[in-house]
Amino acid sequence: PDESLSEVQGEIEAILRHQAQTDPSFSARLELIRVYEPAEIPPDLPQVAILREAVETVTGRPAAPRGTPFSTDVRHFIHDMGIPGVTFGPGEIRVPHTTNESIAIQDLIQATRAVLLTAERLLLQPAGHPTGEEGEEKDGPEGKD
Repeated sequence: PDESLSEVQGEIEAILRHQAQTDPSFSARLELIRVYEPAEIPPDLPQVAILREAVETVTGRPAAPRGTPFSTDVRHFIHDMGIPGVTFGPGEIRVPHTTNESIAIQDLIQATRAVLLTAERLLLQPAGHPTGEEGEEKDGPEGKD
């Protein structure tokens, strides 16, 4: 996301030119078929922190922000409307839209709990405090009620 499409395209074209100069039998043409501008939001936004905390609460594992090696519609919220968004969900990154697409039931349950806990914390937070009051523990859909 730190690079524009034209920068990446220029880098690839430079690699192809270099290869063609190095190997006269090499020939290639770069054709852009489907292009999506990358989208990125600051990982330290309060909403991101709330989601990360919810994931850790539900799964017991830290949730580190990372980019995705694919495109999602979240980019429309970020670019077209200026609304920060994240891609989050259950399952393995290598499985969607494949012949054997599936999601483990436990992953689906945990993701659902994390989304519910995130929504609860976002909707019930005190005004002016994006992550709630300091030291405040909230029970939620993870079953601590």
